Amino acid sequence: MDVSEPAERAQAAWFHGLAAAARDGAVQAVLFPSPDGFHLHRSLGFTSVPVRPDRCFYLH
Repeated sequence: MDVSEPAERAQAAWFHGLAAAARDGAVQAVLFPSPDGFHLHRSLGFTSVPVRPDRCFYLH
């Protein structure tokens, strides 16, 4: 994979991190939905579920 552009490098790092989390048994991830992202997350074993509108997530 040629990742010479900064945006491509960032995307590749994000993908590899998410794939590693899935391999290590991650069962939840907070992800921004997009048509492409939906298929990517599914291929890694994640599923989408609706979230209540009043739900807050504190990420660190």
